[in-house]
Amino acid sequence: MEKEIKYRGWNEKYKEFVTLKIDEHGPVVVAVNPLPPGGIKVWQEFIGHQDKNGKDIYEGDYITGNFETEFESYAPGEAEVIYCLPHAGFECKNIEAKIEDGGHWGIGENVKVIGNNCEGKIIKK
Repeated sequence: MEKEIKYRGWNEKYKEFVTLKIDEHGPVVVAVNPLPPGGIKVWQEFIGHQDKNGKDIYEGDYITGNFETEFESYAPGEAEVIYCLPHAGFECKNIEAKIEDGGHWGIGENVKVIGNNCEGKIIKK
C-alpha cells in the first residue's frame, strides 16, 4: 500500500491545522477558516503511520510509547517526530532524556500522539 501524501500546516491566526492532500488530481487544501495573509509558513508531513488510536502521525507530533533504541529493542518514553536528513527518513527525538542513546529513536510499536510542536505543549490524555 502506498503512503497517502498529505501535509498539515499551522494557521497561527486561528490556532488550528489546515491539511494539504495530494492525489492523482493534484493538491487540495482543507481548511475550516481562511488562510492567513502570506499563507502557511511551516508544513509538516504525514509519516505514513497512525498511533494506537488510529490518529495520523505527522512530523512535529509528540508521541509516547515504546521506541526502538540503539541499546534496547523497545524502550518506553516520549519523543518528537522529526525528519532526519542524514538518514533520509522520520525518527523520534528523545524529549525526556531518560535513555542515553544519542537521543534519536525509531518509531516503535503501540505509540500514542500526545501533542505537537505548533501548539507548544504536550497534551496528556
